[in-house]
Amino acid sequence: MPYLVSLYDSRGVEMPLDYPHVRFKEVDGIGMAPVRHLEEQYAQQNGTTYLASYLSKRIIPMRWDVWAKTEAEMWDARDTTLRLISVLEQGFKLRLTLPNGNVRQIDLRYDSGLTMPRDLGQSDLQQIMVAQCVAHNPLWYDPTSVLWAYAVSGGAGEFGFETDGLAFPVGFGGSVAAGVPETKEYDGSWDAYPTITLRGPMTTPILTNHTLDLKLEFVSGYQIDEGETVVIDLAVGSDGRRPLTVTHSVDGNAPAALTNDSDLGTWRIARHPDAVDGNNSISVAFTGGNVNSQAEIRFFPQYVGV
Repeated sequence: MPYLVSLYDSRGVEMPLDYPHVRFKEVDGIGMAPVRHLEEQYAQQNGTTYLASYLSKRIIPMRWDVWAKTEAEMWDARDTTLRLISVLEQGFKLRLTLPNGNVRQIDLRYDSGLTMPRDLGQSDLQQIMVAQCVAHNPLWYDPTSVLWAYAVSGGAGEFGFETDGLAFPVGFGGSVAAGVPETKEYDGSWDAYPTITLRGPMTTPILTNHTLDLKLEFVSGYQIDEGETVVIDLAVGSDGRRPLTVTHSVDGNAPAALTNDSDLGTWRIARHPDAVDGNNSISVAFTGGNVNSQAEIRFFPQYVGV
């Protein structure tokens, strides 16, 4: 097989696919997702007017073979498979580990197709299993998050792929993040919507993606005290929805924290060609900071296919 297939249940526990006599044979639908084009037609117009395009949900069929030593064991294996599918219906993750070392993951649910027929001409010791699964959010992603961090005095650093949850401030000294743009490369083939964490103390923070001319600006004088955080959640969930929330660690939901002209719905890490070669120029500015002040931009790189 050209890649290693792994399944993880809704709790993140890996599901066994290599117990005796099981062979995972095929996964399909892993390339480009279907595209839905929005268009409209006016009276007496020939053709249509293009409006926008969106990715549609993705169907991924999977096939595996089950072998048994006796016919009785085969029926036991069928029971085991049905229990497995009942878990998949609750939602699971399909992970592909590629020969080049890259890892791609997608969130799925069982949809249909596991009819489990018994062909009279087929060996009693073999059962072909086919299941059709659906990804309501059709994007693949790298399950290891990327963390870009910014601290006072304009210092900025890219921690890259985080594996153990540790992060350290960079750019010590001073009390101001000067908002100096720094270009960071994004290799995803689809835009990534991050989760942004601001750690106080800081006053009136502004995060700008200069490549896209998009900003997240807090109202004048807005203060995050030392030991407090504000989280701006722009991330896309497994169902494709985005919460678009601003939450203060003490005050709770803070929808009025951002200025009215902030780009809450569109601020993102852009792919090529919106950001040429994936280069995003990003800056963070605030005042009243110290060694503990930090802005963290965390995201999972997104991909249209494998």
